[in-house]
Amino acid sequence: MYNDAVPNARGQAKEREKQAEAYAFRRVNEAKGEAQKFSLLLAEYRKAPEVTRRRLYLEAMQAILPNLQKKIIVDDSLKNILQTLPLLPADQTRTSP
Repeated sequence: MYNDAVPNARGQAKEREKQAEAYAFRRVNEAKGEAQKFSLLLAEYRKAPEVTRRRLYLEAMQAILPNLQKKIIVDDSLKNILQTLPLLPADQTRTSP
């Protein structure tokens, strides 16, 4: 029993160590990539702040809006809620019985 348990435990420990190293390597690379992405974005922002700000806003809305079921747009100049057309595909606009 001892002859089987010890090598088995060592093998499991080695496997977990390798998994931890792979996880650390992946996280470090992701962080470096994010930092590089931020640096590039900052350089573009310094060249054209308003264009970059607008692009970031539009990209964020492009990611967020498709996940919303109901969209309400408030226009401060009209002091009212704007009517919008259903923006979902036809098969998603129907309510289930």
